[in-house]
Amino acid sequence: PKGISIKTYHAMEVDGSVWIWYHVDGEPPLWTVEESEELKNWGYRGRNEFLVNAHIQEIPENGADVAHLNAVHTVSMFSDLGQKYPFLNHLIGHHTWGAEWKKGDEHHVANIQISQRYLILKVDVFPLKVTVNQIGPAHVRLSFMSPLGPMMVLQSVTPLGPLLQRVVHRVYSPRYNAPLGAALVLLEAKQFERDVAIWNNKRYVSSPAYAKSDKTIRTFRSWFSQFYSENSISVRDAMQNPLDW
Repeated sequence: PKGISIKTYHAMEVDGSVWIWYHVDGEPPLWTVEESEELKNWGYRGRNEFLVNAHIQEIPENGADVAHLNAVHTVSMFSDLGQKYPFLNHLIGHHTWGAEWKKGDEHHVANIQISQRYLILKVDVFPLKVTVNQIGPAHVRLSFMSPLGPMMVLQSVTPLGPLLQRVVHRVYSPRYNAPLGAALVLLEAKQFERDVAIWNNKRYVSSPAYAKSDKTIRTFRSWFSQFYSENSISVRDAMQNPLDW
């Protein structure tokens, strides 16, 4: 109708999601999300969805907190019994982790290399290598390489409020290891729920003290700051005007 205008946004459909570019200053897209070659031939195995009471930055910062892997995710993804009875970890199995976070070749990308061993009586029965690509503030590709073939988890984060995020994981794999991909849907949810429990009960302090092992967290926060501008509103202001969100 005459006199009516509708605000439009740049949008694209990639990795099973519709991505909308939003910049507080109205800037045009500074980068895009390239299509994943693997997904052209792989099958969709399922998805998980989580609501997280945290700032959007908290979700990808988890990858830079490499020390948390062995602190939070050592207990078997198959059972929590090892948390209550640590001696069972050697019998039912437990995870050991190694990880390295670094900035990517492109300014809006960060990379993590993760190695995982699942030990039963000191025998590594299921080694995993995971390559993680953080693309912008809200999209992650996790490429798994296992003894039974590759898989991929795609993570998207949608802010529903200043401190409320919808996190969606979509799992893909080749046809020949489809059962493994379907199992990953259940198993990765078990691990992620451990992170959600921490985020939902986390306290925020204005000037946190860093330990030596937090070096990558400081580097991550410096890298992530590119996604803010001088006109980005603070969490406090956003919480005072929730209807403006």
